[in-house]
Amino acid sequence: MSEFHKFFESLYTDFLLRDLFAKMVPGAVVLLTFIKLNYPQFGLAFDGFPLLLIVGFAGVCWVFGFAIQQLGETTWKGTHSIIKHHPDELNDQKVRYELRDDFAENSSLSQQKRVERYTVIKESTGNMATALVIVCGFILVNWVHGMLAPASNDANLGAILILGSLAWLLIKANRSHMDKQYKFMQTTIEKQTNAKVVVFDFDGVIADSMKLQEKAWIDACVQVEVGGKAKSAVLSNFRKGKSGEQIFEDADLEKDAIVALREAKDCMWYASRKEAGMFPNAKLALQELSSHVTLAIASSAPSNHIREFLNRFELNDYFSVVLSDDQVSQPKPNPEMLISIARQLDLNPGRMVMVGDTENDVEMASAFGVEFIGFKGHPGGPLLPGKSSCCWTELKEYVLTR
Repeated sequence: MSEFHKFFESLYTDFLLRDLFAKMVPGAVVLLTFIKLNYPQFGLAFDGFPLLLIVGFAGVCWVFGFAIQQLGETTWKGTHSIIKHHPDELNDQKVRYELRDDFAENSSLSQQKRVERYTVIKESTGNMATALVIVCGFILVNWVHGMLAPASNDANLGAILILGSLAWLLIKANRSHMDKQYKFMQTTIEKQTNAKVVVFDFDGVIADSMKLQEKAWIDACVQVEVGGKAKSAVLSNFRKGKSGEQIFEDADLEKDAIVALREAKDCMWYASRKEAGMFPNAKLALQELSSHVTLAIASSAPSNHIREFLNRFELNDYFSVVLSDDQVSQPKPNPEMLISIARQLDLNPGRMVMVGDTENDVEMASAFGVEFIGFKGHPGGPLLPGKSSCCWTELKEYVLTR
């Protein structure tokens, strides 16, 4: 993420736009108008003022902004105020708090930023409307008490009419964006409550390929004459779901041996990979699941291998997102692929489920805080935590009823 992008994000995440446009600017309008009308000798220029004094004035404006907002939200006769407005179904404060809590729990980061944008617009227009009402009051009081020259009375009346009209338009904008904000929050909660994304590992879950890949590693070790501890370490890492450089951890192999072993394995796997098929009932289960939930793939397998397999078995239409290690900067068990999928689908992690067959899948799901379902297409294999399914029919029923 670029520094400019980080700065732009901070305008919302750190509430800087709220402080500037919804607090400091309305506060400055009121203070400067008061000074201009009552102490005209000071003028409005800051030339020659010490920086500390300018910063202090900005701070006073910020504090005044809160007072202006409180005034605008103050009700009289129980229901009337300048800017405080809620849809009829949200007049109860408890209901509004529950809505905000539900939204925070079920929304994605981009949806939360959109609500913050609504808040910035809502507070800026509402507080500025209140500030203009106060300014109109200042001008009216000065006019009535004859503190301004009689020749300027018409100008003061015109100013009151213009500022009053602008305040009315800002109040309309404030209420419009408040309605839009609550509507968006309610719609998001409804969608997220019903939404569900199931993210599958590829090898060993969709493709019945782990036995073939393990054989390729074993044959490659024989060809390159890698045995003993090194061979055991490579096979152990493979069964844990590690890939890339991770697969050679604790193997104590020289760089040349790693390159030779990798090339031999890739050659053997390339020759046999089209023998890999699907697990029984997998295609039918995916077809049914795709009509009820969103499906995605997060895999350590090369993206070209995944696409070739999906094309061969006509599975492309079932998956909304397909990600591989070669498309992210951090491989499993780093949760970068899950984070990317959540962003692309604009989904809260709480609505995601990860289906995998290795320890790396478990760690990735845990790191992102999503539910994990283990899949064991063949007897044996690692003992994985949580719910496990040994066939696609069982897996499908569990996903649809959870």
